[in-house]
Amino acid sequence: MTYVISQIFVIIQYIFLIATYQIKSKNKIIIFNIIACFSSAMSFLLLSAFSGCAMSLLGVLRNYLFKDDKEKDINKLLIIIIMLILFTIFTYDGIFSLMPSIATLLYTLSIWQNNTKVYRIMGLPIEISWLIYHIHVCSIFGIILESFLLLSVVIGIIKGFKKKS
Repeated sequence: MTYVISQIFVIIQYIFLIATYQIKSKNKIIIFNIIACFSSAMSFLLLSAFSGCAMSLLGVLRNYLFKDDKEKDINKLLIIIIMLILFTIFTYDGIFSLMPSIATLLYTLSIWQNNTKVYRIMGLPIEISWLIYHIHVCSIFGIILESFLLLSVVIGIIKGFKKKS
């Protein structure tokens, strides 16, 4: 039953994540990501996937801290990166446990700056890292929905480039 509940949280997570790659407002992207990160943390906790859970909870904090930033606040960025390093050390459980850390670091850097095109492009390595982790923790809906999210990232990138033409 725990596995089934974890997969319900995965579905909620990906509904919100897919939407983030299709909207332009940084504030909406962050709000949707707060919801997605919390759902992700719950899913990973239920799967005993502690690296993913820790990075998802860090994502909630990061998104909350960055939500109202009009200026780039290097201090907030450094706090998140230091916490990321500490969480990575405490939850390390082999090479695959680094995938959430890589994804979280890249996402943090992509959302810290104010360019949604960079956010979309960084989505490729971010989502590939999460896909690898979902495969590692055997989250069936995570694998399926991460694949759809990766496709959404590609569509978002293509749409962004077409608008320039």
